[in-house]
Amino acid sequence: MKCDFIAICDDNEKLLHSLKEDIIALYPNYSSIVFSFSDYPSLQSFLENKKSTNGIILIDIMLGNANGIDCAVALSSISSVWKYIFMTGYTDYLSDVFKATPSGLLYKPIDKDHLKSSIDKVLKQIENESSSLININLGKAGNVVLDPTKITYIESDKRIIEIHLNNREVYKSYMKLDEICSRLPNYFIACHKSFVINSLTIDKYSGNDLTLNDGTVIPISRSHKQKVKELFFNNIFNN
Repeated sequence: MKCDFIAICDDNEKLLHSLKEDIIALYPNYSSIVFSFSDYPSLQSFLENKKSTNGIILIDIMLGNANGIDCAVALSSISSVWKYIFMTGYTDYLSDVFKATPSGLLYKPIDKDHLKSSIDKVLKQIENESSSLININLGKAGNVVLDPTKITYIESDKRIIEIHLNNREVYKSYMKLDEICSRLPNYFIACHKSFVINSLTIDKYSGNDLTLNDGTVIPISRSHKQKVKELFFNNIFNN
């Protein structure tokens, strides 16, 4: 799956224009999908319509009255697949960037070689992840592309499935549980006729239920107990 957009957000208009020109020069094939924004609200408005796409967001840490790190954390509630490259001329907030799981960090003034190597790295990351991403039809809401590693569990309620992500975001789709299970990695397991869990998120196991690392308690049906037990202990020994 390709990169669908590269968004740059910096309140320094001169740097913003220069950076956009540099990226277009480095990646002429992407010239039509490079966008620039001088403030967070305009970036956020643009991204509201990009939630089902892959993209790279270069964002300044000191963004006027806003904090670029906090902005990136907030944007993760819109989509979990976007990649962030932070830009800064300071070192004060560097320890905080990990709150947003960054894919890169650029120091100002930004060196073109460093810019290219950082974007190349993220493009490769998107390419490597694309084989595992799943596209979910949300009906009238369109489609969303999800990273299975960000899914904690899936619940079936009659003809609707609810996909719960680790950021507490929930997506609903008209789909059978078996159908989505066939598209998920093998670390997902059915523990009940109405629940499929990401076994890597299990925090506690008891005979009748599982507690995930976000505190959610999921029931285990009698017919699934042995399989769940084996997988839980296998994960312990393998990790």
